[in-house]
Amino acid sequence: IDFLYTADKELACAHYWSSLYDDDVTVPTLEEFKEHKIFGKFTTMTAEDLIGYMAEYEDLYIIIDTKEENYTTVIEDLLRLS
Repeated sequence: IDFLYTADKELACAHYWSSLYDDDVTVPTLEEFKEHKIFGKFTTMTAEDLIGYMAEYEDLYIIIDTKEENYTTVIEDLLRLS
C-alpha cells in the first residue's frame, strides 16, 4: 500500500494524487481526500482506517511504499497509529 500525506499532514492510502485530480501537484486536505472516490468509484482510506481493518482481520498483511521523501516519518506515524 502506498502512503502520502494530505495537505494537513494526515497519512492517506494513495499512490499519486492524480487519482483524485488531473495532476500530481494538488495535495488535498484529509476532508477533501475522504470526499472523493478514486477513479470515481473506489472509497478512499486513511492509514488509520487501514490499521482498523488490520486489527479486525489479523491475517491481513501489507507491503508499505511511499513517495514521501522522509519514509522514516511514514513508518513512525504508522507505528504511532497502531
